[in-house]
Amino acid sequence: MATQALFLLAFTVVIGVVESARVDSVINRLAPAGVDVTALVRNRKDLRCCCAPGGHICQVFHFADFKKTSFWHSPKCDDVDVDWSREPLQKYTRTGGKCFISESEVPVLMRRIGTNTDYCQFQQPRDRNGPMETRARLDQTVKVRCPSGFEAAAAVTCSFGNTTQGTFVPQPKCIATDTVDITHLIHGRDEVDLRCCCETPGGKCQVTFFDTMQTPFWRQPKCKDFPVPAWASGSALHHYTSTAERHCAVPAKDLPALLEKLGTRQDYCSFPASGHVQNLNARLGQVVQVECEHGWQATATVKCSFSNITNGNFSPQPECKMIENYCEADSGAPAAKLGETVEVSCGALPTESGPVTCAAYSASKGVFHPEPACSNPGGFGNAVICMRGVHTYIVFQDQGCFPHISWSGTFLSNEDEFIYKKKLCPFASNTVQNQLRRSLFVWYRTLAAECFLQIDGEARLTNDAYSKNGCPLPAVEDQSRRRELADSQRVSEEAAKGRGELFVAGGARPGNSDSAPSGINKKLTTPFSMSDVAQSCIMGQPEIFAWDLQRLRGWLGLALEVSDASRSTRTDLLSADAGLLSPSELCTTFLQLPLMWDSIGWDWRGLMWESTYIRSVTSFYGVVTEIGSLRKGDLKYCRGMTTSMDIGDASQGRLVLRAMLPTYFRHVYVDDETEIVGYGLWMKIMASRNSPFVKPLDESCYRIAQASSSPEHLDEVLSLQRLRSVDLEEETLGIKALRRDTSTCQLSSHACNYRRCNTCGAHEPCLDPNGMICTIKNATGHCRHGTIRQNERIPRCMSGGDACTCFKAICWSFSADLQTAMSALKRMPSCG
Repeated sequence: MATQALFLLAFTVVIGVVESARVDSVINRLAPAGVDVTALVRNRKDLRCCCAPGGHICQVFHFADFKKTSFWHSPKCDDVDVDWSREPLQKYTRTGGKCFISESEVPVLMRRIGTNTDYCQFQQPRDRNGPMETRARLDQTVKVRCPSGFEAAAAVTCSFGNTTQGTFVPQPKCIATDTVDITHLIHGRDEVDLRCCCETPGGKCQVTFFDTMQTPFWRQPKCKDFPVPAWASGSALHHYTSTAERHCAVPAKDLPALLEKLGTRQDYCSFPASGHVQNLNARLGQVVQVECEHGWQATATVKCSFSNITNGNFSPQPECKMIENYCEADSGAPAAKLGETVEVSCGALPTESGPVTCAAYSASKGVFHPEPACSNPGGFGNAVICMRGVHTYIVFQDQGCFPHISWSGTFLSNEDEFIYKKKLCPFASNTVQNQLRRSLFVWYRTLAAECFLQIDGEARLTNDAYSKNGCPLPAVEDQSRRRELADSQRVSEEAAKGRGELFVAGGARPGNSDSAPSGINKKLTTPFSMSDVAQSCIMGQPEIFAWDLQRLRGWLGLALEVSDASRSTRTDLLSADAGLLSPSELCTTFLQLPLMWDSIGWDWRGLMWESTYIRSVTSFYGVVTEIGSLRKGDLKYCRGMTTSMDIGDASQGRLVLRAMLPTYFRHVYVDDETEIVGYGLWMKIMASRNSPFVKPLDESCYRIAQASSSPEHLDEVLSLQRLRSVDLEEETLGIKALRRDTSTCQLSSHACNYRRCNTCGAHEPCLDPNGMICTIKNATGHCRHGTIRQNERIPRCMSGGDACTCFKAICWSFSADLQTAMSALKRMPSCG
């Protein structure tokens, strides 16, 4: 047994030795070829070259690489572990006496131990104009010494070559002191569209350009073909690559013109930001506009001029001066410069703010901080829910926005402008575009109040209703201008009869006393319903809406006469393609019309202006199909605890409308009395105290904060682009309200017809909305008056079916939603 055990032990040892030898053999066989650095480490006591058995793989270690190092413990190779050897490492003297390391580790080792001062050497050539002898250590940058009359083209750096010798980068060069080396500038272009030809040896050069489009490559000129300039010492010129120095050195006096022709970097001239001037870059010869900090403007344009081969200077020096009236006069604060502090003067209104300081906002316009204020927002009246019978509506006791603007859209006074803004009325900034938008609101109001039915042919007032209803220019001395306005809109009774524009009364809807009068000229009453323009713009095709462009252009043309707009600006503004009379811009304007009203409600015609002097109508794509009576919003129904409810400041009510209207623009009234009762019971039983418009309210609050510097931020809430967005985000719509009010409408309802693909075909493309009948064009190829030309392509359209999905509401729904939204607004910190 003992003999067998000894035999097994001996066998195991032999197998282990053989296996170890096999592994070492494989490692040695697979090891990459190394570089012998024995000479570098032989006499270095602070280094250890440790190798795997066999000596084909080694690594050089510094004493600091060892874990155990002290004066009584000399580091040994077996103190380190490496992943490329299974066996303990041995000193190179025990593995063959050679230290082979990876080629990539050689420059690292040499940088660690350092090199001699002559690791890189450059011997002076026989050329008398060439560089003198130059030496350097590895990675050392030195200046090249040159003979008298010459200077170094650039400093050179000693780069790694091998274990014994390095190379200089770039190669040492000397050039004449009156020349400049441009070799790096022509690299890549030589032999393409230019030639650099020099005298030899290593003297001056000249650059000649030629047109590659006019000169084929086989006929392109050579240096020997050019005439020898007077400064050349030889009888012929040579290509710069054939000279001893191999560089293109041109006379310094020729450099500016040559650089401009060659082209320079974008930052050849560079001016760092300082003295209110922003960072400025330019190419040689480029003239640029100086950019200044906000509140400052450039004194002049500057040109990038030559200085040297690498950099230029701007002429004149970039300078900025402070902008006069950087902050425009606003709400009692006079115009001011940036940083200037001024006192606020509010005239007859109390001053609510102390001194204000002009601060930066944009490059040309500043804002006052804190905001000049003559009173707190609102404070001009509350919003009240009123009830007449079972019908509810809202009255804004601040009298709405119309009392502060004239027929042309201009503000009646500075105080009216201030109050208009504080009431959060739309298009409040004082620009020509917004003036005309406000004028369009007055145009709609003038027709809806039937003002032109209260004057005779000479524009004399026939009764006191003209003044009582707030019609434009009621004074006797305004008769001439009043006649111009009427003439731009008037259609005679005879012409109206001939064109079928006199409306004949129709029956009232069930549950409504909204009976229609007879014999009213359609052209002189409400032009279209609010819900119609909203659904045409948002859900339908604003391009086919019956915008009466001739009358709109006539009205706005008169309004522009009182503005300071130039003739070209007037033409652009009245363009039906891209101006304010384009379908999209008209939609953006009239979608904000309800914010101007002094009362608002919801009835079977949709959104209603409830004032008693306003005529209600039904229309489809702007074609009036039914005319109703004057509205029901008499103020006497807003008095008493049983018929009214105060819900908060009127200006906050307009902020709530901005949150609600995108949703109610998509709503219609219920179909019949049965649904009225059903919706009424549902509202009484299931009414929630939580508003479904919290997200849109928060968005409106954010925008009102931004409107302190620019009112346009608030106007964007009801912009057409935002309301037509395919993504029904909660920031835009009351999603919960839409889900609550989702219902089904019959195709006989206009709610479905706005999105129909197949209302009319190509053979009969003219739609008569009174009976939803398709007709052919007239003899002139146009649809007859009172019909609508259908487009061939309708975005987001629907086809087929007997019904469509819609959203329904009654007056109680609208009033209750506005009330709960007002309550939610008071609890929102963003509007606090």
